[in-house]
Amino acid sequence: MREFDSVHPGYNFATHKGYPTPEHCRLLKELGAAPIHRRSFARVRQVLGLDPIQDELFADPLQSAEQLEEQAHAAHNS
Repeated sequence: MREFDSVHPGYNFATHKGYPTPEHCRLLKELGAAPIHRRSFARVRQVLGLDPIQDELFADPLQSAEQLEEQAHAAHNS
């Protein structure tokens, strides 16, 4: 993180080591995300205007019990 502090000045990476301290969160909002910020972290996604990652993981709607039963019945009869 100390090396990144000189590459990305202003984020104070050398002092907070990447943990989400209040100062780090403030700087993230002020400066935006640096290339080394992980896009999977909620605060980084929020600053970048990205949807929460959970929405991406569970984008397909869950099937109803009736739909599952119909699929099981169809599979059994084939």
